[in-house]
Amino acid sequence: MLERGYAIASVEYRLSGEALFPAAVEDCEAAVSFLRLNAKKFGLDPNRFGTWGSSTGGHLVAMLNND
Repeated sequence: MLERGYAIASVEYRLSGEALFPAAVEDCEAAVSFLRLNAKKFGLDPNRFGTWGSSTGGHLVAMLNND
């Protein structure tokens, strides 16, 4: 995917058995923040991020703060 201009990151998040809501959303937001803060290091454009998920991941994506 990098050859086509796409970088992919897989985000780990805590399940409800480990931590209460909204921990999983906060984990995802922290991952996006980390990638944006380190965008230069990883050769990313911090203003061009997309998110995707299925099942629980899709729900978490919908709940992300997209600022």
